[in-house]
Amino acid sequence: MSKKSIRGYLSHLLATIRPGSAVCLTEICQILLISKPQLIHLMALIRQEGRDDFLIDSKSITRQLNSPCLLDGRQIAQALNRLNITVTTAVECENTMVLAKQCSSYPALYLAESQNSGTGQQSNYWHSPFCGNIYATFSLKRSLSRHYPISFFNIAAAVAIQRYLTAELKHISATIKWPNDHMVNHKKISGMIIFSQVVNHLVYLDIGIGVNVNLISDPNKRITQPWTSLSLETGQTHDPNQAVITLTKALFYAFEELRTASGRQTLVREFNQHLYDTNQLITQGESHVHFKGIHECGSPILEPTQRQKTATAIASHADGNDASD
Repeated sequence: MSKKSIRGYLSHLLATIRPGSAVCLTEICQILLISKPQLIHLMALIRQEGRDDFLIDSKSITRQLNSPCLLDGRQIAQALNRLNITVTTAVECENTMVLAKQCSSYPALYLAESQNSGTGQQSNYWHSPFCGNIYATFSLKRSLSRHYPISFFNIAAAVAIQRYLTAELKHISATIKWPNDHMVNHKKISGMIIFSQVVNHLVYLDIGIGVNVNLISDPNKRITQPWTSLSLETGQTHDPNQAVITLTKALFYAFEELRTASGRQTLVREFNQHLYDTNQLITQGESHVHFKGIHECGSPILEPTQRQKTATAIASHADGNDASD
């Protein structure tokens, strides 16, 4: 067995077994798609590689409490040192947005290996198991601009995630589903949520992003919609540290593009080019409209439904008859 294969299996073990917990051998074999004798041999090889934080017996594999975490905050901070960003990591937390609200550093990146209460748009539950995914909140501070509305931050973040996903997927293009999801082959792979506050001409942003990086199963059926992950789409295990680094750089680059008119035009063009559905039915107030894309000014392009068009035409015709009477 090659060292590359051993590292791949090790990544899956790290993503499957929490520090201080145990998983039965049968379940591990099913996840790794190997037999029990092969698993025992693999654990011996992993131990030879210097990893003694896994203990195996006849029934289960236990990961010791002091086992190194999947996320390496120091490695991430060093790779992002030019951005002067503070990096905070947690093995487990309520969600990274809560971590961000407990601090006041800008720019800052808050990461967790698992979340007890991950949330998305409209407080929807975001399944956040300990599996090597990205659960992150980016806290940023930007000057309020008279050249573009705050909605452009949402556009920039959506395009940044789309660029990152497409680069990782190589031959598969990720698409943007308004207002905050990313799809691959009609399955959700990522979601985001943005909170903004304007104080003294400064915009304070908390951008929560969840990306299915190494999620490969949902045995308890906690995900209520079709989903996929980078690992499932590529057949490879992805280093979550490098995933965070690459995504963060993409996000900061997209935000820099907001500074120029040409940069904003590029963001709008890419957003519209990669829309999941150019005729998406969304709710606006008490009615439904079709979302067609984004104007260059950053506002949504909305079109009435056929029922609304018919109702408007009937009302207009009735008004005309009343006037003639």
